[in-house]
Amino acid sequence: MAFAKRGRQFCKSLCRYINPGLLLMLFQLALKLLGPFSHHFSGTLTGVAVDSREVRPGDLFFALQGDVTDGHKFLEEVAKKKAIGAVIRSDFSGHVPPTLPVARVEDPLKTLQELARTLVRQVGAKVIAITGSIGKTTTKEFVKTILSVGTSVCATTANHNSQIGVPLSLINSMRGDEKWLVVEMGMTHAGNIRRLIEIVPPDIALVTMVSLVHLEQFEGLAQIARAKAEIFESSKTTWNLFNADTPHADVLASIGRGKKRSFSTQNCPGAYWSLDIGDGTVSIREGGVETVLPCPMFPARHVYENMLAAVVAARTTGMGWDAIEEALPLLTLPKMRLEKKRYQGIWFINDSYNASEMSMMSALDMLSGHAPSRRVAVLGQMRELRAFSEECHRRVGEKALGTADVLYCLGKECEPIVQTWKDAGRTCFWTHSLQHLTEQLKKELSLGDVVLLKGSRSNELWKVLDSFAEGAHR
Repeated sequence: MAFAKRGRQFCKSLCRYINPGLLLMLFQLALKLLGPFSHHFSGTLTGVAVDSREVRPGDLFFALQGDVTDGHKFLEEVAKKKAIGAVIRSDFSGHVPPTLPVARVEDPLKTLQELARTLVRQVGAKVIAITGSIGKTTTKEFVKTILSVGTSVCATTANHNSQIGVPLSLINSMRGDEKWLVVEMGMTHAGNIRRLIEIVPPDIALVTMVSLVHLEQFEGLAQIARAKAEIFESSKTTWNLFNADTPHADVLASIGRGKKRSFSTQNCPGAYWSLDIGDGTVSIREGGVETVLPCPMFPARHVYENMLAAVVAARTTGMGWDAIEEALPLLTLPKMRLEKKRYQGIWFINDSYNASEMSMMSALDMLSGHAPSRRVAVLGQMRELRAFSEECHRRVGEKALGTADVLYCLGKECEPIVQTWKDAGRTCFWTHSLQHLTEQLKKELSLGDVVLLKGSRSNELWKVLDSFAEGAHR
């Protein structure tokens, strides 16, 4: 009886995110998944958290064990931050703060995932799942914006696309009245996406592009395509959508139980949707029928690919062209994607969120359009390319020869880029130190320069921009 009272309180506190009709489900879920807490908890649940640094008063903390650290080490910190309780392993024998109510379960991560899975099922919203080596976050944001014009929609936040990030984001974001959930799904190993579609089975599944990214566990593009195609395997999925222009599109076309349709910005034969870019407009052909729509002028061609993918997803939901036309002017790129900032008379293009060979090429194409200004490419090394690293960096170096006037490189793996420039009789600056790079840029950049910042996230090239911004405000 005592726990039943606590369970009802637990359910009531979650009503901030869901409608009252889910109270009974949450009460049953609390009994089934969490079991009895060690003692009574008070207050209102504000959300769930897995990082002790991000715990807010009222959060339920899931103590997860990772490769680097273990959430059980931070229970004292969680208690001090007034978490409402913690979910810990049943075999944990370490110190638990006496003021912190805990529920013991066999696997806190699986419990978090099950909580998300049940919430999604009970909300009853249809699901659009999006994956791809590049473009998935931008496509997700575009889909959310377009669908929001005509219906209630919730999307996973930022780049929360992992086994932890997806359930965490959904639990903290859902309100309970959604008609559609837009879920970004990432992977580093085969089987990752298969697990995600078990948690959030999609009605519509979409693959943006297959590229040489996250290669530690893969031998090449074909294996990556096969792992991405796991998003098509749910028996719940009605439509499987994919980019016909991607390498190994044939792999994507051959896997999955749902109906298949493809889209293309390169007039690929057989694509159900295709796109031509005009001056402030786009022409989209759907099954041979052309529709012309006003569209924002995006800074790079690959953004139009993301826009087409988002329109394709919206059309597959049944959304009309009039509503899509209303939504297109609202599309904006996520942070650190081709953002233009001006500091100290210098234009910066901040595309430092992440990098692959394909996105490097697109960013350099954008830079080339800024003549007659001096075009400065600041390139960080691309990570996780294994045996493909040398050839990918070399091709980027060759591309930069025709698109940049000045080149700065950061990181050991940039050596093929540097060597390509040396072989061509061009000089560039190369360092392994972000601080050294920033100091050199401050010495050598001048008024009117256009500077591209592009590299893998671990390079933290956005800190270069931060440094110039700080200087501008002194």
